[in-house]
Amino acid sequence: MNEDNIAELIEIVGADVETEIGNDDFVFGNYIEWPKLENLDSQTFAALVNYFEIIEDYDDDNRDEIIREMEDMGMPNGDTVYENGGEMDEYPESYKYFQADEFIPLDWVKYMERMNALKISFKSSNSSLIKKALLLAMMALTESYANDVTNENVKSAVDGTTNDVLKTFITKKIEDDMKREGGRKEIIKTFVSDEIKAIPEKIIRNKLAHDIGSKQLMIDGDVITLINKGEPENTNIDKVWIELVDYADLFYQSKK
Repeated sequence: MNEDNIAELIEIVGADVETEIGNDDFVFGNYIEWPKLENLDSQTFAALVNYFEIIEDYDDDNRDEIIREMEDMGMPNGDTVYENGGEMDEYPESYKYFQADEFIPLDWVKYMERMNALKISFKSSNSSLIKKALLLAMMALTESYANDVTNENVKSAVDGTTNDVLKTFITKKIEDDMKREGGRKEIIKTFVSDEIKAIPEKIIRNKLAHDIGSKQLMIDGDVITLINKGEPENTNIDKVWIELVDYADLFYQSKK
């Protein structure tokens, strides 16, 4: 199936799109939980029958037979598909946490163009949920830029090692360390800058990644309100945007 087919089927069955996060809040990417076809309500199942243009008259007696036909046509049935590992490579970019390289380049100018576009979209939207998605996209874009710069700096340093055995050992060690929060901090400190701390507004980022619809995080206009330990904390999109860009700039400066 192509990207349009996948997007249409996700919309029809209401498949859940979630973010896979490790114990140390490291984001591995998104994943999609496809519902089991046998558990769909009659209206949704009938919509799939119509989508796949299955000729047989649908009733509960032949549902199993129709499900087999749908599976033969590529319809997921109770599958969980993970972005981490490449299982969502053929899925539309809008369902992925990490966007395609054309949207998360190492080029600083393109990064800023994308950040500006996201802020304009944020300010022009009247939907709190869309604003949350755009804010999460800003944070994901900034994290991706930071990761790309870190990886490039590491690669430049490792490529200077002429001993292949040592190069393999160092590369494996760094790959393992990047999977741990403490390890990532040390790598960033060593290969980027010791001035860099955690990404700004990490609590907001985690709330968006874990539960984007949470009532503990609300957006009204440009104002972002987080309920933290029972108390409301207010910030605004302009402040958060500047914090994210300043954070990314620390990585950019390390490339000069």
